[in-house]
Amino acid sequence: MSEAELYELRELPPDELDGKSGDKRKFMLSFIAKAPNERFPYTVANETIGSFLASILGFQVPIVIPHTIGGIDQALVLWMNAAARKQVGPQLTSKAIREYLDAHKREVHGAIVLDLFLANSDRAFGPERRNIAVDEEGNLVLFDFGN
Repeated sequence: MSEAELYELRELPPDELDGKSGDKRKFMLSFIAKAPNERFPYTVANETIGSFLASILGFQVPIVIPHTIGGIDQALVLWMNAAARKQVGPQLTSKAIREYLDAHKREVHGAIVLDLFLANSDRAFGPERRNIAVDEEGNLVLFDFGN
């Protein structure tokens, strides 16, 4: 899968960014911003640290950038087309889930252990899946470490 398919990547009009290393181009990616709230005061830390640890362990996860906007700490989460696409439409059948679990036992087990380590209670591998997707190449995509 190309990066442009996984993320919405748009090239911006040319600009005067050349230098000694040659011409440069500007691109734009879409992010969602998640801020702490009364129920989830550690959203920024959870998203940042959870995604970082998952990526170190080899899971496909969105990039998360902690940033302050208007004096409010935010977790800027790279918008992933695969994640958005797989959260809508008909739910997976029990047979399809069983087939995926059988073919990817270590990966699914690793994701469950990661969530236990992080105390993440907001992911489900059942027919009513939450915060997981499988991209067109059959790779597991984990997202949403806010809880």
